[in-house]
Amino acid sequence: VLLVVVPTLAASIYYGFVASDQYVAEARFTVMGGEIPASDSLGKVSGFPAEAIIQDTLIVTNFIHTRAAVEKLEKLVGLRERYSRSDVDAIARFDAKESIEKFIRYWEGMSDVSTKMPSGIVELKVRAFSAADSVEITRAVVKMSEDLINELNERMNGDAVRSAEHELQLAAQRLAV
Repeated sequence: VLLVVVPTLAASIYYGFVASDQYVAEARFTVMGGEIPASDSLGKVSGFPAEAIIQDTLIVTNFIHTRAAVEKLEKLVGLRERYSRSDVDAIARFDAKESIEKFIRYWEGMSDVSTKMPSGIVELKVRAFSAADSVEITRAVVKMSEDLINELNERMNGDAVRSAEHELQLAAQRLAV
């Protein structure tokens, strides 16, 4: 009775009468750099995407659950406020007075990000207490991920240009001597 009936009865009461509705918004996207990916030896044999694409995908998927991402989402959509509303049941609601570290763990529970192989498609799921919130948060995460990859590509391209200019200067100096 204590192991089966009481937990079943408690769960039935909570989910039936107390628990707030939760909505899931889902997005799928791929991560690609600005350049055409060169096929590497692993990709030729396995059909997996090129190593550079996998690396960029891992950067994005790991970034989504970082403190920097949570702070950026806080600025973009008021993330903490959306999960701390008083109309949400006390068990599912986040206590707004808690630390950022606890909020990051809470965010990890409310969002799921995974990569489907061999295609390299990133699948993002965000749970929230209203359909509009889940959609808006998901859109903000996708936009934030896009901005991250664009910034990384700009840095990579800038580094390549600086390196080429440096090589050009060295070659010009060698020719001048």
